[in-house]
Amino acid sequence: MGRAIAPTGAGSAFLDSQDVVRFRARPELRDAVGVSTPVIGGTSGRFVDTGFFAADSVQTIDPEFMVTWGPLNFRAESAFAFVVGAHPLLDNNERSSLRAAVRRSGGRTLR
Repeated sequence: MGRAIAPTGAGSAFLDSQDVVRFRARPELRDAVGVSTPVIGGTSGRFVDTGFFAADSVQTIDPEFMVTWGPLNFRAESAFAFVVGAHPLLDNNERSSLRAAVRRSGGRTLR
């Protein structure tokens, strides 16, 4: 079948004193995002969206692997995030006050 090659890689990041964190991931195939045509369709949806939350620190690790053997190719990539000291941005009283204010405003965005 020919020659084979198997490169690997990894990335890492440590973010200290991170105040506000948000994790989001969208599909690898983003079909027609931003295009408004009924023929193409398209979506800007995400698989994951944690919303904003507070954290003391975040460490990410993302290993990668690839094998090419003749005409065959296999690739894999992953990402892991380790969050220390995660907590909501608002406590329960603040959240209740915000919900009540939104209800009073008829659901409009508050400024």
